[in-house]
Amino acid sequence: MKNKKTSGITLISLVITVIILLILASIATYSGIEVVKSSNVTAFTTELKILQTNVDKIRSQKQSFDETEGESIQTGSARYNELVERLKIVKDYGYSDDAGSIAGYKFFSEQQLMDNLNIEGVKQSVFINLEKRKVISLEGVRYQNQKVYVLEQLPNNLYNVEYKGQESSNKPTFDVTIKETIENEQWQVNIINVQYAGDIEKWDVYYKKANSNDWRVGRQGYFSLPEIGEYKIKLVNGDIQSEEVSIKATTLASTRLKAGDYVKYIDKTDKNIVLYDKKYDIQNGTNYGIQTITPNPTTAKVEIGNGTGAARDGLAYNNAVATTTKNSYNNAIKRLNDEAQKYLNTKYESSIRCVGSVPDKPYSESTNMYVAPSKYPHMSNYNNTLKDGDTNREIDYEQMKKLEISKAENNQTYWLASRGVWIQSPENTTTAIYFIVYNIWENTGEINDRNICYVVSSASMSTRSYSWGIRTVSTLKPEVKVSGGKGTSEEPYILEI
Repeated sequence: MKNKKTSGITLISLVITVIILLILASIATYSGIEVVKSSNVTAFTTELKILQTNVDKIRSQKQSFDETEGESIQTGSARYNELVERLKIVKDYGYSDDAGSIAGYKFFSEQQLMDNLNIEGVKQSVFINLEKRKVISLEGVRYQNQKVYVLEQLPNNLYNVEYKGQESSNKPTFDVTIKETIENEQWQVNIINVQYAGDIEKWDVYYKKANSNDWRVGRQGYFSLPEIGEYKIKLVNGDIQSEEVSIKATTLASTRLKAGDYVKYIDKTDKNIVLYDKKYDIQNGTNYGIQTITPNPTTAKVEIGNGTGAARDGLAYNNAVATTTKNSYNNAIKRLNDEAQKYLNTKYESSIRCVGSVPDKPYSESTNMYVAPSKYPHMSNYNNTLKDGDTNREIDYEQMKKLEISKAENNQTYWLASRGVWIQSPENTTTAIYFIVYNIWENTGEINDRNICYVVSSASMSTRSYSWGIRTVSTLKPEVKVSGGKGTSEEPYILEI
């Protein structure tokens, strides 16, 4: 009788198959867990970097949170105990757990971060010390079998230096790039090319205003400066510090300066005031550029009139003094603008003029010669010998009045590059006709129509002579930058090329 073979899976084969499946399952499970852990660390790091960037920005604007922002932490409360517990863990990473430091923290939930600080994209609660720029997670994240609550507990969170295998007494060196972001009115600073002959992988970056002792911490490979000025930057790791590197956050004058701002050149002490700005051009359809005016007239005087320094009356129309006076009156606009050219600073300024002239065409003036109405026969010899009046002064004067700067700060009278003709009132056949070069009168800041000469009914001319300074108006070159200051009289904006 023959034995029959039984087909199917033996017990041993079944056991082996089950073991293999269990091993594969455990590998897949472990891999899945590690992926979840890695994604958790990534999310934690990203969120704390978002928070740190925003905290640095807020700190640049104020030293502490408002009462309505976040929750104060009461001594002995649950939040207080949670904070103390975490500070003890991160104490070795530059976080202090003394009473003064603890008092500086406030608690923020995810919702409070959005509602109070407009910070989105963060799905955790945190403790924040604004003055110290410290951010501590409430929940934390597990990394390499330990709980992490701050960025400093993670590797490579700041700046890496190539490993050289030895410590060094040399100081670290680095380069800095800076770029202005016009839309945010901030300057992004990047630390690059860090070099140090030693085994150090992390550096803190400190920065401050050049004239300040308030060092701040930049937390990432780049950080933002909130305002123009000169800054100092250094790298720090314990007792090791780099030399301080100077940078300047600058912006084009055309984007920063506003009418009424005070400015000064970096290599000069005298201040000017912005008379016309970019906004003025946009609103009025002009192309004046950035023009600044001196707050006071020049100490050097410009004489306009008969040249004698005194009044001379009863002169015939062809008298030598009368002729000198007429020429002085006719050439007044050119004379005043020519005087202004002596003060042109070619390093910063593209042009200069006397105030009261046309802002973009200072030498322009009426080509018409004055002809009196026929009812004034005593003017017959003077018709077509004296220039007609103009409206040159009106643009500058209106702007100066608007900015409340028409009166010189030293209360001195000064010329306007503008002429006028005035007929005595009430009019009759004996009316005198006056020829004027305008000025701004001392103490009042108002236009004064002091005449240079006038013709009376006897057909004789009376003449005068006046000597006053001028206020110059300069147009800045397009490449001029603002590198410091606040635009006030006490702290004018600093201008440089």
